[in-house]
Amino acid sequence: MTGVAPPPRVTAVINLEPETAIGGHVKSWVRFAEAAARRPGDLDLTVLFLGDSAREEVLSPTVRIVTLPPVRSTKGSRLTEQKAGHTDLARDNPAAEPYLRQADVVHITDTFAMARTALRVCRETGKPLAYSLHTNLPSFTRVYTREIGRRLTGRLGERVLCDVLRLHDVAALATGRQVVRMIRSADRIWASNDPDRRLAAKLIGADRVTMLRRGMDRQIFDRVRRDRARLNERFGLPPTAAVMLFVGRVDATKGAWVMAGALEQLRNQGHDVVGLIVGDGADRPDIAARLGEGVRTPGPLAQEDLGWIYGSCDLFVFPSKSEMSSNVVQEAKTCGLGVFVSAHGTMGQFIQQDGLDGVVVEKTTAAAWADAIAPYLADPARLRALGDAAYDNAAGAVPSWDAVLAEDLLPDWRRLAGQDSAIESVARSYG
Repeated sequence: MTGVAPPPRVTAVINLEPETAIGGHVKSWVRFAEAAARRPGDLDLTVLFLGDSAREEVLSPTVRIVTLPPVRSTKGSRLTEQKAGHTDLARDNPAAEPYLRQADVVHITDTFAMARTALRVCRETGKPLAYSLHTNLPSFTRVYTREIGRRLTGRLGERVLCDVLRLHDVAALATGRQVVRMIRSADRIWASNDPDRRLAAKLIGADRVTMLRRGMDRQIFDRVRRDRARLNERFGLPPTAAVMLFVGRVDATKGAWVMAGALEQLRNQGHDVVGLIVGDGADRPDIAARLGEGVRTPGPLAQEDLGWIYGSCDLFVFPSKSEMSSNVVQEAKTCGLGVFVSAHGTMGQFIQQDGLDGVVVEKTTAAAWADAIAPYLADPARLRALGDAAYDNAAGAVPSWDAVLAEDLLPDWRRLAGQDSAIESVARSYG
């Protein structure tokens, strides 16, 4: 491969902090960087994150992760404090500019400060701009506008601002327009689900849109790591109870209260079930207080721990309606858990057949989720069969991170860099 074409220089921009316990958006780009470091000569990749100070982590001679300070961070403000991962609300972040100007291809993943800097640099230099859609930004804006309204004016003021004046919808519409602007400005779009693919195709043409899958590290996520005794000991769980797992941000964007409400109803109906909620968020303390001994809320956990924790639980419940794609649903299936996902949003794309390798819940109320889960708690063999089918489906359907890099990203990066002739040999080297 080396000597056929130089590796394309790609700078990817992620306006979030690479925390120890990372979410799906950040995790994907850390995994892509690790995969690129395993393929010397194929790609020169710089991934830009936010951080308290400027720092560079070298993964290989051609792969590095760089953190840059934000100009106007959401961190530290009472109004914008939340557990979603802090971003930069400035119009520009000049510290990113040198890394963008040295690239052959600039790749953005959102609409915040460094992405705006990237758009400006690409317009000034004629560099190709790529954009992958990872997060439902309008949906998040709607939820967090409500939270800010409540902090400013109390619950009565929130109802006036949002239920009467619809301020949260106005804010979400403005965010959606920013996303559309970025899509129209891009030379190539990567979508994670069919609705986003159709939107991007309508805006810039289907020939400029690629699907981007999520990968899996099976050294971490696999049901062979199941250890229920260890799980019971670590979290103080009753040995006979079914463990209902939730992993993600513990707030309204992920449907945490729907999961908690369903768990409460199931316990009130006499089902021997306990909840394990992994992650942090604004609603975590209130959920813990409401459910008491019915739930464990350990906060964020390291990826290396999550693999055996998934595999040691009994079912995975994820009522989020805001996902574009989801690492956690695929992680749960890879660990052999029956998964319950919402029909609203795009999580149904990970279920091959409703009722076979997962359950798609049509309604959004806690009662509806409790009704969907109860038959499986009442019939452990049926629940195990759901998990077995999920495991078998994931084995054939979920690629490695190396494969996603090689098959979904690298060919189009090379085309954008003007290296079409190198695409076939690079893809073959990953096979």
